Amino acid sequence: MNKEIFLKCQNLSIGYTSALKKDLSFNLPTKKILLIKGKNGSGKSTLIKTLLKKISPIRGSFEWS
Repeated sequence: MNKEIFLKCQNLSIGYTSALKKDLSFNLPTKKILLIKGKNGSGKSTLIKTLLKKISPIRGSFEWS
């Protein structure tokens, strides 16, 4: 992975039994801040739990550098 990219998500689908959010794709550059904003129940905590490997993604991948 490019050393200037801290987190890379590709076609990430998150949720528990079914996808709460589908096809999330983004790159987080090194030394940048990611703001996660949304309504209650929109998947903010589920995204964090997925990125921390507390729950498995339904589909897609992510990679920390």
